[in-house]
Parts: sequence; structure tokens; C-alpha cells
Amino acid sequence: VGIKGVKDLLLEGRKDTSGDFTVGAGLTIEQANTLLEFLDSGVEVNRKNLLNVWGIGPETADSILLYAYRQPIFVVDTYTKRIFSRLGLIDGKDYEGVQKFFMDNLDKDVDLFNEYHALIVEHAKRRCKVKPDCGNCCLKSMCKYGRKKS
Repeated sequence: VGIKGVKDLLLEGRKDTSGDFTVGAGLTIEQANTLLEFLDSGVEVNRKNLLNVWGIGPETADSILLYAYRQPIFVVDTYTKRIFSRLGLIDGKDYEGVQKFFMDNLDKDVDLFNEYHALIVEHAKRRCKVKPDCGNCCLKSMCKYGRKKS
């Protein structure tokens, strides 16, 4: 996908609930323009440099690297933290600690990370919501939270 793909994704504008126009992963137009300037600057696109761009945090930087640049880095989001803390597989909720758990336990494979993250998002939206549907959850037998709810 590369730089063109990132731009295309960022330019798919939409309004958020506050009425501000956002693009891509919830970036404002101003943040997106700052990111586009960085991407056009010729500076190497890596995690450290992305994190130095105003408005770019770890999740957005890792999403750019995984999805646009196909670098094997696991993206951690609220869904990931929710599911795996309920399963009892992670203790802390800090981004780097959760990411390290995945990076240490999965093969460093872009397609695997893409698929795994998509499965996490889908499961969180269907079953492991803020108010979970534990009764219909395929992970219930191994889930500390789900077993308590039974």
C-alpha cells in the first residue's frame, strides 16, 4: 500500500460526534495534514519517527506500520486489552506490555497479525463488549471473567 495507500485512507473524511472532521483512525484534518507532511518529507517511516509526529500515538503508529507498510508489529487497542485481561492472560493495561505479550508469543508475521487483530475486533464487537455476552462466547471455558459470570 505504501504512502499512497496511507494518504487514501487518511483522506476518507468523516465527521465525528463533536462535529470535527476526522479521517482514518480518528485523526483530525490538522493531524492528518501533519502526518502527510511527515510522510512526504522523505524521513524514514519507522515507529520512533511516527511517534514524533504531532497527534500520532502508539496505536496509530503501529497501525500505519502494519497495515500500510506491512511491517510485523502487533496493534493493541481497547478491544485487545479488554478481551485478554478478561481471559486472565494479561495483567497490566499499558500498551507496550500488552504488545510485548503478543510479540513474544506469536510468529512475527504480517498476515497473522492482521488476521488475529481482525478476529479480536470482531469478537469484541459481537461478544466481549463493555457489557459482555458471556453466555454465547466461544472463549467462555477459558475466560476468568466469563466463568465468574456463570
